[in-house]
Amino acid sequence: MRRESVSRRPVLPVRAGGLLAPHAGIWNTMQTDSVPHSETPSDPELEVLLHVSEKSDARQRDIAQAVGVSLGLTNAIVKRLVKKGLLTASRVNGKRLAYAVTPDGTHEIARRTYRYLRRTIGHVVRYKEAVDAQVLAAKTRGARVVVLIGKSDVSFIVEYAALRHGLDFKVLKPREADTLEPDATGRNEATPCVFFGEKEKHGTHGGVYLAELLGRGK
Repeated sequence: MRRESVSRRPVLPVRAGGLLAPHAGIWNTMQTDSVPHSETPSDPELEVLLHVSEKSDARQRDIAQAVGVSLGLTNAIVKRLVKKGLLTASRVNGKRLAYAVTPDGTHEIARRTYRYLRRTIGHVVRYKEAVDAQVLAAKTRGARVVVLIGKSDVSFIVEYAALRHGLDFKVLKPREADTLEPDATGRNEATPCVFFGEKEKHGTHGGVYLAELLGRGK
């Protein structure tokens, strides 16, 4: 996991391609929880501040492309940030505008990302606890292996829970799901603890869709 100083970029997954890109999907998976828009990674004001802090020579068109909003909206956001005293705008060679994050802007970046970090840590803890409870229950029933079917950005949480309880962990492709069917009696002690990383569940055995799990724990 790459981390840089706050002066360059706060240690948060502000964009899917940012610092925590390998596990960026965990934030999307948890986005159903009630987090104010102004504190989420998609906060356009925060995105603009971050981009300008990295590239002070960026034009509004560059900022719009990086943030993923229209040029008109970018112009409105920049004007609002300048009015708040979070950005400065000055003419370069009497032609184009150059932007810079003010000390207040740097403080605002730290404030917003710190509050968001506290929230996301809470999400991760609850998610880990929910997965752990599923794995422990399966182990009590006699499961010996934890299986993740399909892709998931939170596979590391599932793997950690399996290892914590002394169970094997493996990942299967959806088309391989039927190989996990229990015997005809349905009492196969080796019936695994199954998590689905994809939206489509496969096979007739029980399993938990990871994106639904956090909601269950509320």
